[in-house]
Amino acid sequence: MAVNSAPLSHLLEVSDLSVSFLQNDGSLVTRVNGIYLHVDYQEIVALVGSSGCGKTLTVKALARLDNAATYSGRIEIDHRSVLDLPAKDLPRIRGRQISYLFQNPQSSLNPYLSIGAQIDEVLALHSQAPPPSRRQAAIDLFEQLSVPDPDRRLMQYPHEQSGGIAQRIALAMALACKPNLLVVDEPTSSLDPPSRLVILQCLKQQKRERSVFMVTHDIAAAMEIADRVYVMYEGRLVEHGFSSTVFNNPQHPQTRSLVESSRGSLSPMA
Repeated sequence: MAVNSAPLSHLLEVSDLSVSFLQNDGSLVTRVNGIYLHVDYQEIVALVGSSGCGKTLTVKALARLDNAATYSGRIEIDHRSVLDLPAKDLPRIRGRQISYLFQNPQSSLNPYLSIGAQIDEVLALHSQAPPPSRRQAAIDLFEQLSVPDPDRRLMQYPHEQSGGIAQRIALAMALACKPNLLVVDEPTSSLDPPSRLVILQCLKQQKRERSVFMVTHDIAAAMEIADRVYVMYEGRLVEHGFSSTVFNNPQHPQTRSLVESSRGSLSPMA
């Protein structure tokens, strides 16, 4: 990957990022190595690759979510250096600057609290609005994400939701604090085709207000909504380009394998 020596001008800029872990013998093992990528304002970018290639480690590094990891390189979100921040200041970028939706929606939801209580907790953390206004904000989010019967959903619990509805609720919670960058990790992997299409449509609509960085092994999903694509293989980026270019003319063997496995799975987007 070429090194961009120009001043940082993107919403997200990652330069020479490595993610390593300390072993029992005191040595460091590097799982992600030499990553250069960027996400522009109001852009959707996909990071694609097979399971275990380092995609999730890369996106967790953006907000230093893994306490066991050692990070090196440069990460800037909206011109703020993430790796230089003291740990006590990290909550300032988590939520408002960058928010996450991880693969299993149930892992983002507390089984012992109602949906309404959980989304209100997020809204209260990032807003001075009174409870009635926060409730209306939650309903507005649910309507935006096509969650049926939002008033009733707020009183229900996570176990009462289907996988597709739970994913939309988790997405609403990620959007509640209006992040500049939304990171979604395998958002469609466990969904049926109708739910998959709804989630992809919801993510595509987010570009009006924020940037989206999507991690997926499903290159067909990336082609449907992403402006640009990065391909990862064994902890390194091996290909990058506009989505249509990468899909129609893949250069690296890993990209060709991903494209070939996804042929026929593209679905029409509204």
